Amino acid sequence: MAPKISGFLSIFGSSWIVIEVLSQRTKRQNVYNRLLCAMSFFDIFNSASMMTSTWAIPKEETDVVWNVGTEKSCTIQGFLVQTSIITPIYNFSLIVYYMLVIKYGVSEDSIRRGVEPIMHFLAVGFGFGTAIAGLTLNLYNDANLWCWIASYPGDCRDSRDSNPTCTRGEDFWIYRWAFYYIPLWFLIVAVTIIMASVYLTVKQREKASKASSTSSGLRKSAISGGKSVQRSINAPKKGRKSTRSSMIVPKRMISKKGRSSRYSSSLFSSMSLHEKEERRQSTEDVDYVVSIIDTFATAYNQNIQVNDFGSRSIFQQSVYYTLAFYVTFTAATVNRLLQEVRETNFAILFLHALLIPLQGFFNFMIYRYAFFFRLKQRYPEMKTRQLMFWSIRWSFMGPARHLENSQKKQN
Repeated sequence: MAPKISGFLSIFGSSWIVIEVLSQRTKRQNVYNRLLCAMSFFDIFNSASMMTSTWAIPKEETDVVWNVGTEKSCTIQGFLVQTSIITPIYNFSLIVYYMLVIKYGVSEDSIRRGVEPIMHFLAVGFGFGTAIAGLTLNLYNDANLWCWIASYPGDCRDSRDSNPTCTRGEDFWIYRWAFYYIPLWFLIVAVTIIMASVYLTVKQREKASKASSTSSGLRKSAISGGKSVQRSINAPKKGRKSTRSSMIVPKRMISKKGRSSRYSSSLFSSMSLHEKEERRQSTEDVDYVVSIIDTFATAYNQNIQVNDFGSRSIFQQSVYYTLAFYVTFTAATVNRLLQEVRETNFAILFLHALLIPLQGFFNFMIYRYAFFFRLKQRYPEMKTRQLMFWSIRWSFMGPARHLENSQKKQN
């Protein structure tokens, strides 16, 4: 019963993503949305095959409940279940996409032309290639939860025994690991390494952002310090007649090219050589230092802040997809390992049946959360229930006009 419920939820979530992406041109033009759409498209068929669970198993099997199928229905289901390896490959492709965007700053156009075709080819090619190979080798038989790579009869002896008795699916355990679990855990390890690398990149940018904030404070201090120095230069000194009034030049006395009139020049020439040199040197030094700090620190700070915000938000979304990846496939791997040693744990078996069809629903929740978070930033005064409603509405109809108008009025 568990895979039927979770399979239905996954079909719902994956179908939503496919319809939403295909119905909007702007989303179809984005590599991230196309990868997610392709993954969701194949997940619909995988979830449907798992949702039928024991229904497709031949009815001759006596140790299975609700089995009303035939050998042909079992083969079809096993073929579709094997193509479910496409989903983790696309999941890996999403993580690679995040790495290229966050860590290396690769442009969307470069990924679209150079990397995306390879991602689709590897996912679809490996998935259908192994599924067709299993079909030609007669590997699809009763595998407890549904039909997949297994031996028939279930208790037969394979080539490891001197007298093999399997009529179908001989040496199935080799193909399980070669076609599914070795590639799966290779992807899991690769995703872990990539996410660790992306995490270090984001942390480095956060440190750079903090350092730039310090530079910004130094810049402000330098500017205020420069102004105080300039005021002290213009201030009258003890024991000397003030020259402050002589340095006040009316605006009409300044030409368009920024030069002083004859009146200001004559007053400035009345100063002694020592005073002229002291004033010029002090002012130029302060202006030079302030201009350098102001220009470079401001530009660097703004760039780091923009990159840091974008990297952090994208990184959080990639973490959610990775966690969904782990949750979906960990119990399945443990259960199949126990089956190899002829042991069964009901809790692990239940988690396997419940979680592995939920990949599409997990993707849907993560995908919808991105819109929810965006709405929450734009309309912080709205309640959570309203945000959830408008997030769903936004999927197909775009932002509500009255919300956009109210935001413009507030701004």
